Amino acid sequence: MAILPVSGLADMGQAAEGNYVRFDEFADAIERMGHALKEIDCSAGGTITLTKGAGGSFIEGYAFKLTGAPAAAFTLSVPDGERRFEVWNTSGRSATVDTATGSAATIVVRDGERKTIVAEGTDLRLHAELSFRIGTFQSGKPGAGQEMLRFKAPFDFTLKAGLPGARAASSAGAADADKAFSLRKNGVEFGTVTFETSGAVAFVAASDTAFGDDTDVLTIVAPAVQDSTLADVSIILTGLR
Repeated sequence: MAILPVSGLADMGQAAEGNYVRFDEFADAIERMGHALKEIDCSAGGTITLTKGAGGSFIEGYAFKLTGAPAAAFTLSVPDGERRFEVWNTSGRSATVDTATGSAATIVVRDGERKTIVAEGTDLRLHAELSFRIGTFQSGKPGAGQEMLRFKAPFDFTLKAGLPGARAASSAGAADADKAFSLRKNGVEFGTVTFETSGAVAFVAASDTAFGDDTDVLTIVAPAVQDSTLADVSIILTGLR
């Protein structure tokens, strides 16, 4: 039977004896990576720390199912490094995933959510961002300063700088003057959708704007001065979660 050096097997949760492992054991370990599910009891709350190495609780490529009944939201700390893993939260509380050193952007996995996460050194990012659309329509002419949309999402999401994927239309060919519809987070403007006299629509947002689950509200507010021609206005924004 061929043998291979053990290098890297500790990260796969293999408690090797000596310096070598049988080839079939090595192949089995590779096969299990990306397929296995490891339960993590989070009942203690606070910070749940996963460690790598022989006997460690962190195994690269695995899905970690968070269980138990913590009393409050908690933090799941994972080792620094280059790896991909999945977190499935069934604990009944929100889990904030962070690295041992501290990621520039942590990732919140709420109860019932399942997210694939990529660790890049000390930082984390989602493996894939899901897009969704938020739309509003006003029949007739929007009233001056009318709130056309109030959206409080059941999940975290971000509207990216420049509002890629946004769409807007009206039944009028053009506005009688450039009219900016205000995009606001908790009442503070972060972007605009402007219907121009040329018939074009301009989408402006200087930076990414993140909204938290059940904490932040997105509103779209019509211009303070009603346009004489602008009617049947629809605005669609594309968010990432």
